[in-house]
Amino acid sequence: MSHKLWSMQSSLKLFGTTPDVATGQWIEYSSGIGAGVDSFYEYLLKAHILFGKEDFWKMFHSAYVAVQKYFRHGSWYHEADIRTGRATYWQLTSLQAFWPGLQVLIGDLSAANSSHREFFHVWKRYGVLLERYLLDHQMIHPTEKYYPLRPELVESTFYLCQTTKDPWYIEVGESIVNSINLYTKVEGGFASIKDVTTMQLEDHQHSFFLAETCKYLYLLFDDSFVHENNYVFTTEGHPFPVLSNWHEELPQAYVPTNWTFVKERVETSSEISGVAICNTEQNNKKKAAK
Repeated sequence: MSHKLWSMQSSLKLFGTTPDVATGQWIEYSSGIGAGVDSFYEYLLKAHILFGKEDFWKMFHSAYVAVQKYFRHGSWYHEADIRTGRATYWQLTSLQAFWPGLQVLIGDLSAANSSHREFFHVWKRYGVLLERYLLDHQMIHPTEKYYPLRPELVESTFYLCQTTKDPWYIEVGESIVNSINLYTKVEGGFASIKDVTTMQLEDHQHSFFLAETCKYLYLLFDDSFVHENNYVFTTEGHPFPVLSNWHEELPQAYVPTNWTFVKERVETSSEISGVAICNTEQNNKKKAAK
């Protein structure tokens, strides 16, 4: 499936959000890093980490560079036409908040921290991270002003805290917990917010709130589960162990020349406090020894 989608990339190495399964053509040409395409980027990298296959890394690296070139604007990510690269929608969506966590896995920490802070700034402004925010008008989307207890911002906070050990991310987690308890806690659990301007609730709690939002919040404050082990979390928050015998061969070394910010190459292939990242320096040493 990943190779089929890869064959559908535009000349700019970008991917749409809605393919026609009958014709193999894109139905929607406006795309970004949010809904409809987010898991594709995520699984390219995580498949590489789990199975050590170089083709997954090559696909992700190419796609990542294209995203940074055509979708990024400062600390924000807008949407663009995958054929021309021209901006289409200047908006923040809650699903985009997974991106800083993905950037942690490849060591692009400066970019991860920068965009994460922008997402959290919106959270602090409204009390929660609303579903869609119009960047060009600096206003809430008129119809998508709900908060369904999504996990993406918590997930990225967990990854950044694990990697940097900066206590500020714990403070972010505390703020998120306090907001969830203040605005969404009800007698039968936690309710989605229908309108963040009034904090009106709806009688609904998505399964991902327990499976992901609560799980990442728990791990943020108690990381003993991942401290001595090496896991990759699926897009649904399931931990998969990274095992060397799953790898057909060690991935080839690469030089990340297109990162937003690079001080030095990543030096470990297995983990940063339980969070898997990609190998560079270790493979260089192996090759030099040969």
